[in-house]
Amino acid sequence: MPTVLTDDNGCIQVAKDPIMHLKLKHIDTKYHLLCGHVQKGNIVMPYVKTNNNVANFLTKLVSQNLLAHTQHCLGMTKHQTTQLLSWQGGQ
Repeated sequence: MPTVLTDDNGCIQVAKDPIMHLKLKHIDTKYHLLCGHVQKGNIVMPYVKTNNNVANFLTKLVSQNLLAHTQHCLGMTKHQTTQLLSWQGGQ
């Protein structure tokens, strides 16, 4: 089953509760497609704690510790500066 992870409880409530849609008429119709799928049970939207949301480093300022945790969760590894220089055509 498709899953959309979010750390925004408001987003989850809007997707689950059709009454909330009436208050959000300014949101483009295409975004209500997701809400319809959530209400039908085709898509689930579980809450993810902010510290466990690996997408945060793309949109928010995060601490060095949280960035290291995110890199580990994503399977990213550190490289030596010399390796990066040789890849970029440096010395």
